[in-house]
Amino acid sequence: MSTLREVPVVLPNGEVANRLTFLVPIALYKRVFERVTRGLFFWHTGSILPRDTSVKIQLLVSMPDLDSPDLKALEAHTVVEGAFKYRFGIDPENNRNTVWLFGVHQAHWLYATTGVLTDEAF
Repeated sequence: MSTLREVPVVLPNGEVANRLTFLVPIALYKRVFERVTRGLFFWHTGSILPRDTSVKIQLLVSMPDLDSPDLKALEAHTVVEGAFKYRFGIDPENNRNTVWLFGVHQAHWLYATTGVLTDEAF
C-alpha cells in the first residue's frame, strides 16, 4: 500500500475524476490471470485444464482492436457491467489449446494462451 496514490482519469462521459491507484508486481498480476484463465476454462468446458498444460500471460500496452476479424471470432463475455470483459477461443481438436483476451475496466488488457499455443503466440 506504500504505492497508493490518486491519479486523474477520464470517465466515459468525458469528465475527469480522481481515482486511487497502486503498483502491482507484474509476476503477481500474471499469476492471478493464470488462475483466472484456468477457472474460466473450467467454467466454459466443465473440465479442469491439466496442471501440466502451460499458461502464458502477456500484458498488452494498449487496448486491442476489438473489431479485428481475429478478435471478433472469439466468444465474448462481459462481467460486472463491463468492469471485466473477456474473449476466448478453444481448439476443437485439442481443448488444451486456447486463446484468451482480458480487459479490466477498459484500461488493462492481457492476452493468454494455453497448451501448445504458448510456444507459438509470443
